[in-house]
Amino acid sequence: MNRSISIAISIFLSLLVSIAGFWFNQTHVLAHRPHDDVYAVKLSGDYQQDQSVFMIVRGNLLKSTDGGITWQRLTAGIDNRGQLLNLTIARQNSQILYISAWGDGIYKTIDGGESWFKVNRGLDNLQLDLLLTDSQGKRVLAAGEEQGLYYSDNGGENFREAIAERKITALAFNSARSEELLVGDRQGELYVSLDGGQTWQQRAKIGKGSVIKAIAVSPQNQTIYVGTEEEGVWQSQDDGQTFTPIDGEDAPVSIKDIVIGNDNRTLLVSERNQGVFALENEAKDWTKLSQGLTKDGQADEPNFQRPHFGDLAISPNFNQDKTLFLAGFNGLFKSTNGGDEWTELDALSARIV
Repeated sequence: MNRSISIAISIFLSLLVSIAGFWFNQTHVLAHRPHDDVYAVKLSGDYQQDQSVFMIVRGNLLKSTDGGITWQRLTAGIDNRGQLLNLTIARQNSQILYISAWGDGIYKTIDGGESWFKVNRGLDNLQLDLLLTDSQGKRVLAAGEEQGLYYSDNGGENFREAIAERKITALAFNSARSEELLVGDRQGELYVSLDGGQTWQQRAKIGKGSVIKAIAVSPQNQTIYVGTEEEGVWQSQDDGQTFTPIDGEDAPVSIKDIVIGNDNRTLLVSERNQGVFALENEAKDWTKLSQGLTKDGQADEPNFQRPHFGDLAISPNFNQDKTLFLAGFNGLFKSTNGGDEWTELDALSARIV
């Protein structure tokens, strides 16, 4: 074959391969299944200074140091075989984070995510989903996907089982009372420890026994807020002895997360299907904050069954910067005006895919 013809054919074939590869990458990015499903999002306790945001999206652990504009994938030391499920950060020492991976247990970082190592000593179950640490990063609560609650008071060096044979579905620390921990279970039961996790007492049953999905304690007046899967938000003003529902027109029903505001928006919650709701001072009704939020029907398909909206992260300086982040099945959303308007961020770029 003539050499010039061979070169022309080679160039033509190379062009075809390049075009095909470009087309595949573009269609893969634009039509991937599932969408940019964000499992968890957390903000640094120094967010006002470092603008650091961490999230788990489609099996990737990402970090942003510019408020969510650009992202870096964190991998050093993370050798998980199962799905990354949850993320927690020490708000007073943002260099300390923990992540849970199904079947792999718990990973910890002490350098803001640059490197990770496992902390599984004492865990007889590595199929963990929920994870929470206190503001210092020393106390850690971890819940098994099927049952069991584990507790560490030394930064994950050792864990011990705290509650057995219960599916724990929500975790909380009382920031104003360092020895008080709260958890909720699948039967709507609230458990409280007053001695730093050493012993636990069943405190109350919420409503008709709907799954408890979120717990938050107001540092100002010690009101306990509990979000349920089917019965909305409940509150207690007597240390959890009794609870009453926070009803009102258009009240959220299927709660995924609760955060305490530090301005006139006393309480903000994420709702599985509708987005974010706020309860303001002296108000009896809820305000829906969903402008700019998007959904995708893929979340409701039988092989996914994922919430449209989940984790809600609030800036430590919310009364000044009004910043919120919301994890969604359709991606990550950010608001800088207290939730009145939301912007979808580029959660998982084509380069990372």
